[in-house]
Amino acid sequence: MQYLTLLTFSVACVLAVARPAWAYAFVMCFYCLEMTLQASVGVFLANQFLANYIFAVVVGIASAREVMAAAPGAGRSFFNAAIGSLTLLLLWTIVSMVWSPAGEQGEKFIREGIPYMLIYLIAAPLLISELGELRRAFIALMILGSATAGMILVNPDFGLKGGRIAFRFGTTEVTNVLSIGRLGGTLMIVAAVFRIGIRGVLPLRIAAFVIGALLAFFSGSRGQVAAAAAIALLFFPIARPIRNLRSFAVTAVALVAGYFVVTIVADIVLGASDLNRWESKYLTSAIAARVANIADLFGGFLSTPYAPFVGLGYNAFSAITGAHEDTYVHNIFIEVLCELGIPMFALLVVLLYLTLVRGRRLFIDASPNPALRATVATLLALTAYDLLIAQKEGQVWNHFVLYMHICLISRLYSLQAAGVGVPAPAEAPAEPDGVLGHASR
Repeated sequence: MQYLTLLTFSVACVLAVARPAWAYAFVMCFYCLEMTLQASVGVFLANQFLANYIFAVVVGIASAREVMAAAPGAGRSFFNAAIGSLTLLLLWTIVSMVWSPAGEQGEKFIREGIPYMLIYLIAAPLLISELGELRRAFIALMILGSATAGMILVNPDFGLKGGRIAFRFGTTEVTNVLSIGRLGGTLMIVAAVFRIGIRGVLPLRIAAFVIGALLAFFSGSRGQVAAAAAIALLFFPIARPIRNLRSFAVTAVALVAGYFVVTIVADIVLGASDLNRWESKYLTSAIAARVANIADLFGGFLSTPYAPFVGLGYNAFSAITGAHEDTYVHNIFIEVLCELGIPMFALLVVLLYLTLVRGRRLFIDASPNPALRATVATLLALTAYDLLIAQKEGQVWNHFVLYMHICLISRLYSLQAAGVGVPAPAEAPAEPDGVLGHASR
């Protein structure tokens, strides 16, 4: 397993440097790739930041190559409303630490988040400059994501405890079940929504969906599974409208068959104690805990006179509630409103509205080309998925993938408005490129 993991990671690094599509896939899969390295290769467990350093170098080189090869005028697309709004939002969290009661906890989140923000907010959106490259990126994501998920599921050091995947080495646990669940959900969505006619992609989509669903289910991340299923169902007909009864019947049968495959395998692998996590009483209890967290923070917000204007201060939740297990509220809307104030909440709402408008414009312009229509639909679906699970996990300084996709939508919109990266006309070939795509220009 050690050699397979090292080989996969090494190949992913080389492809990421050479081709922007694979760099995007590398970014999306990194957290789970890092876990497989730490679970299989001793040097990465002993030096837990080693993979992060390699990740930063690889993405930095890949984005620098894209910037140097960019078409005239493409550089201006980076300085857009999305990057400006998110930067302002994050800077305000730092300012709010002056009056925040969170102390070291909030500062810890910020210190740990800054390096990742530099990668996901600045470097990663530069990797994709046109929709054709994004189309190849989703194919690369299904390949690398499925390989990564497979390594997690077959690793002999992986085990299930309480219905959740765990990699354990003595007293050390290197598992981040939410990242595992996110990757599983991402594979489900891309496989379901990315409906293009390239030869060989359909089997890849089926395999990616099944292995993604299994990974998400075994991670025990109930919210990711539910969110992925809902987004996949919502965006499936958007990517390519179902025009006749036969297509609808085939789709329905495939979805039902996929569901039974996943549940049968899960029943075989999971024991009774692991399946308990998915029972209704446990789901209800988890939801009630999240609602209580929101009520506690909102109560503090209403009882503090200055809070509507400047917020309670970043990560105030951890001090207001005295929470030991939950150190943040797990809901980005409530977090921004209560901890950063109404002005920052309004900024977030405006940003999301602009993202919706620009994403819709991209979709309309790409619609005449079936492959590009599915590409934009998949990007919008992943952004919606990120936003949805941001209402049940994480905090402002670790919603990296959500911010990356928001910035990518805004960047592609700006490039299109400038006449760079414009979708191919309807009569152009929908699938001109192979699976591996082109090297960096």
